[in-house]
Amino acid sequence: MKKSIKRRDFLNGAAIAIAAGSTLPARSLIASDSVEQLLPTPASDGLGKKYYPPTRTGIRGSHNGSFEIAHDLAWRGNKPEQYSELDEGYDLIIVGGGISGLAAAYLYQQQAGADKKILILDNHDDFGGHAKRNEFQLGDRTLLGPGGSFNLEHYSFSDTAARVISELDIDLDKLDAAREPDFLLAQLNSSQGYFLNEEHYGQNKIIQGHWPSALEGDEETVELIQELGLPPEQHQRLLDLINGEKDLLDDLSLLETKDYIGATSYEEFLIKKAGLSLDTVRTFESFNKIFMG
Repeated sequence: MKKSIKRRDFLNGAAIAIAAGSTLPARSLIASDSVEQLLPTPASDGLGKKYYPPTRTGIRGSHNGSFEIAHDLAWRGNKPEQYSELDEGYDLIIVGGGISGLAAAYLYQQQAGADKKILILDNHDDFGGHAKRNEFQLGDRTLLGPGGSFNLEHYSFSDTAARVISELDIDLDKLDAAREPDFLLAQLNSSQGYFLNEEHYGQNKIIQGHWPSALEGDEETVELIQELGLPPEQHQRLLDLINGEKDLLDDLSLLETKDYIGATSYEEFLIKKAGLSLDTVRTFESFNKIFMG
C-alpha cells in the first residue's frame, strides 16, 4: 500500500468509512462529522431527520452513501479526485469490516500477538457487513432488508466459529430469547409463509410451513408441495427431484459431470435434466435468491 490516504479523506469520500486500529476503540476512530455527511434523510415525523435510531447510530448495513465511490471506480474507472498521503504502518491491513474481516483480525492477533497493529478498511460507517440489515431511501420511503439476522445458522457453526463466539461471551440462548416469537432467526422449527400471487396461481395465498427442510425432503415435503397446486406431472417431477433417489446425471461420466456442473446454470439443470417447466422452476426462484443471494 504505497500510496497513503488520510482517514478523513477516506471518510469524506465514502471510499473507506472505517479505519480502525487494533489499539483504539472503534468509536474513537470514526470521524463524526464525516459520518453525519453519509446519513440518509428519512421522512420526517416531526421528531427531526436524525430521530430514526439506525440513522442516529449508523448501524444500518448498506445504505445511500456507502457504495457510490466504489461503484464509480468499478463501473466507470473514476478514481476519487482528492486523496492525501498517510504516513502510518501496520502489520496487517484487512479490506472489509464484516464478520470475516473482524474474525481475520481477531484470529491474526491470537496467532501473531496482541501487540500487532491492524487496519480494517470498510465503506460503511460501522462494523458488521452483511450481518447488519440494509437500509435505503427511495424518495420518502425507507426500504429495509433483514441482512444476516435472517439466517444466524448457529447450529451449523464450525468449531472455530463456536470457539470465537464463546470467547467473546456471546450468549446465543439470550439472543434467541430476546427475538420476536415470529421472527425467523434460523430456528430449526421456524415456520415461514410462502406467498403465491393471483396472477400465476389463480389466487393470492400464503402456504405456511418449514420450507427449507421441506425442500430437502423432510416429512412435510409431500403436504407442502401438494398445496402448490402444480400440474400432476410437474408435481411428481418436483417430488422426485427433492427425494433425490435418482441420479439425474447418471448418463455422464465423473469427469463429464464435473464439466457439466461447472458450465451449467441450476435453472438449465432443473429444466433439461429434472424435467421441470420454467413456471415450476420460478415458483422457487425468489426463495432461492433469499438464501443464495
